[in-house]
Amino acid sequence: MAEIPTMLVLGGEDECMPKSVDGQALGKRMQKAIGSGAQLTFIPKGTHSLEGTEEEFVKELQPFVKQCFGPAAATIKPPYLYSCT
Repeated sequence: MAEIPTMLVLGGEDECMPKSVDGQALGKRMQKAIGSGAQLTFIPKGTHSLEGTEEEFVKELQPFVKQCFGPAAATIKPPYLYSCT
């Protein structure tokens, strides 16, 4: 089975995740379940929508996009994120 590049992004202050859940441990379990194509990115101050941490998210996203689609695709400019919440 081919490994599909997948970027998991979890925020340390995700208001949708119960405080009793270890976000990093959950992310590692998800990464393992997806397989070797999965990359885990944990943003400590990130909320569910990553609001306020857009710069950090883009910094993490650019190498992933470049790896998947090539250097020209990694040029990400504002606005960074649109939230549906």
